[in-house]
Amino acid sequence: MSWKGTSTRSVIFDLFGITTNTVMLAATGQHVGKTTMSLGVFNGLTQKFGQGKVAYCKPLGQRYREIALGDGTFHKVDQDVEVMRNQFKLTGAWEDMSPVVFPPGFTRKVIDGDIQTHDLLNRIKDAFTTLASTADFTLLEGSGHMGVGSIVNLNNAQVAGALGVDVVIIAEGGLGRSFDQLALNKALLEKHGARLRGVILNKVCPTSHTPADAHLLPPN
Repeated sequence: MSWKGTSTRSVIFDLFGITTNTVMLAATGQHVGKTTMSLGVFNGLTQKFGQGKVAYCKPLGQRYREIALGDGTFHKVDQDVEVMRNQFKLTGAWEDMSPVVFPPGFTRKVIDGDIQTHDLLNRIKDAFTTLASTADFTLLEGSGHMGVGSIVNLNNAQVAGALGVDVVIIAEGGLGRSFDQLALNKALLEKHGARLRGVILNKVCPTSHTPADAHLLPPN
């Protein structure tokens, strides 16, 4: 499919008349609980929409293993995709759920011109279209912080902006460090035209829960 000018969600609506319900769960960095949160959110969405009505995609992957496809070829699949697929018995194509991964040597190939970034982005758009046009809700999971992939000009914020997907960022509990990290990630989202829909504070110490609420949350 040819992608030019507008967001993927807009194209899906214009071509098929389908309004896609979707959000990207991202994070301020590694080990803040994004995948665990994705498991919980996906479970909640399944309870709301029904089994088989919710799709999952991790557009950019890093840690992966090769999965044998039906045609005898192998596809690099992010490990989190395998976890989600097995946990919820998902039936989407592997190549749609994990369209792009960054294996060793990938960055050098992009810099040398052997791999074109726009081809990778089109692959993500096609995968998203396949999943989102047939599901009641599509959950996307980011890879690390919003800037992961910037070296090849294809980061989480660019993907969210290109797809037209709102983002919810997961950050570790705290004040100074959490706020600073959120500010950096939010700025990158704004640069690429993606909207920050919300923030989830994870790993909040119970004894500091009230102070964190008072400083990070808007007044009622």
